Amino acid sequence: MTDIEYRVADLLNFSSQQKPIDFEQTFQTLIGDRLAYAIDQKKIEVAQHMFSGHGSEQEIEDTEEDNDAEAA
Repeated sequence: MTDIEYRVADLLNFSSQQKPIDFEQTFQTLIGDRLAYAIDQKKIEVAQHMFSGHGSEQEIEDTEEDNDAEAA
């Protein structure tokens, strides 16, 4: 990523100044940063759930029972 820190205000300024290239670069940076953060948080959540060992087998059995009931 770039060393420049963009803000939503920058995005609006580029839009009003009709600078499409700067707008696109800012938009891509802002969305990319937020998406990367969201993915990292989801990885942490999944890893904690996956390796916690609390009720994971029971949850799988419950899900399988629910799927069997829906199929019938």
